Amino acid sequence: MRIKKRKWTMPFLNKFKEKQITLEDLETTKFSDLFGEKKIILEIGSGKGDFIATMASKYPEYLFIGVEVNLTVAAIALKKILDENINNAYLARLNVKDLLPKIPGESIHGIFLNFSDPWPKKRHEKRRLTHEDFIDEYWRILIKEGKVYLKTDNTSFFEYSLDKFRQYDWRVNYINYEYKGNEPFDAETEYERSFRREGLYIKRLVAIKGGRSHASK
Repeated sequence: MRIKKRKWTMPFLNKFKEKQITLEDLETTKFSDLFGEKKIILEIGSGKGDFIATMASKYPEYLFIGVEVNLTVAAIALKKILDENINNAYLARLNVKDLLPKIPGESIHGIFLNFSDPWPKKRHEKRRLTHEDFIDEYWRILIKEGKVYLKTDNTSFFEYSLDKFRQYDWRVNYINYEYKGNEPFDAETEYERSFRREGLYIKRLVAIKGGRSHASK
């Protein structure tokens, strides 16, 4: 369900700009100057921040960037990060299509796609976060052997994504149609908790950037 913008959203976001990444930051400052030599993880579609807050707490050696276009949801996630005094997590309240081209090549260690919108209609295929246009960008920005971690409750989207990664020469080394949440480099999301209560199966895959010598386009 889409959360409407609330009155407190923009004042709160404007108050804590130091924990946010903007397009202006990426246009005027070198990526390496923003984050130094940190191992960077993206979560595209960070929701209310349960995942990124948990992961950043568990893995302080990484720097986590949550990408969330809904302003109120991003504000809720940011509040969680601030309340838990997490220093290695940031929010980018941006459309991922605008963000990805600004990220330098081979600068990201991992990308999490947690319960992305499956966009089931064919006319919306290019909006899916595992469409080849996105997959090419993931390939460009990930380091060698960098990984995309995907979780979903939607079987059709899962199989579509699996086919796309294989089609474009990624090594898919983990496939689970009944994922129990027992992998160490992972955390539960708000959606995941709800789906598990409903008895739905969670699917998970991990795709690794391999030795492809050409882009998909």
